[in-house]
Amino acid sequence: DFSGQGAFLHTGIIPDLLLVGGGVVTATPLLLFSAAARRIPLFRLGMLQYIAPTIQFLLGIMVYHEPFALNKLIGFILVWLALLIFALEGLLVSGGLRR
Repeated sequence: DFSGQGAFLHTGIIPDLLLVGGGVVTATPLLLFSAAARRIPLFRLGMLQYIAPTIQFLLGIMVYHEPFALNKLIGFILVWLALLIFALEGLLVSGGLRR
């Protein structure tokens, strides 16, 4: 029923506990990520931020067969090409690619 009221404290103890539990389940990974993010360099954290969306993108195409136009492929390639250039430049500046 759509009465315009929230469900919390209006539908019973089980839904209330599930709502609170859902908050804990949502907040815990975010707090763990926040704690871990402080322990690694920002460069690495920035690169890691591209992994989850890329996995979701690949799952959408390969598993769920979502439509995928050429313009999306071009955008995807350009983003990863820019990241590759950025990473290589960082390695060159830091001396990571010296012979």
